[in-house]
Amino acid sequence: MSSYQQKLTASRSRVAGWLAHFKNPCILWSSGKDSQVLLHLVRSMGHDLPVVTLQEPWQRGRLDFTQRVASEWNLTLYDFPPSEMGLNAGNGRIDIMQRFQLGNFSMWLARGTEPPLEGEPFQCGIDWLSRPVGGMQFPWDAAFHGQKSSDEDPCSGKVPLATDMITHPLCPAALYPLREWTDEDVFTYCESHDVPLDPLRYGRVDGEMSVLKNEKVGNPDYYRTCTACLDPDQPAVVECPKLKCQVNNVSASAPWVKLNLPLVGYKTGTES
Repeated sequence: MSSYQQKLTASRSRVAGWLAHFKNPCILWSSGKDSQVLLHLVRSMGHDLPVVTLQEPWQRGRLDFTQRVASEWNLTLYDFPPSEMGLNAGNGRIDIMQRFQLGNFSMWLARGTEPPLEGEPFQCGIDWLSRPVGGMQFPWDAAFHGQKSSDEDPCSGKVPLATDMITHPLCPAALYPLREWTDEDVFTYCESHDVPLDPLRYGRVDGEMSVLKNEKVGNPDYYRTCTACLDPDQPAVVECPKLKCQVNNVSASAPWVKLNLPLVGYKTGTES
């Protein structure tokens, strides 16, 4: 296993090569720890690239850290709307899936769900699926991603990457400079380079930087969401906490995401 310093040197070398090759790249950024490192790494090499973010229309307070960093770092920030919505199930949970179209390449990303709590704001799963969708003419020829092979999806489990870069003649290249990194490497970089992290999501546990176990409070990757009427394991009639009445279970007609892309070893998909 390569050391942190070896991984950092290799990542910088790849980034330098890609920046010399591609004419108009961008960075996909969520303000989570991995994309914070990715953004800082590219900017530290003297490149102020446009940044593409994926923001939801509700509970905007979850984006306070995102907006603060965007302002303090003077980012050129574009909001990328999903072109399609779906659901993914696994490990006893249902997550929201959003499809983003990059040329002829579809990128599916998950928004994790947590069960509603009495007295706390929550979203309706049906509202997620019926939210406005659209598209964006993606003008960039490459997109930097902060994904790592060590990442795990809450529903699908391990999602390793098979390569550092994915190319296709009709799509922007997908670039993964942090592919070999671990969470420990990411936190080491953040501490070594004073990279700010969202205090609602990350902090010290037993003296070590870690992801906080705070029921995803303030985390824009997770939203408290009721999926009762979308859950195939629930009865044919369920109680709706939003409408305060009983409604029918519509899971049989829901758009489920179940496709595997062997090219990168990453579980993604389209509706079944």
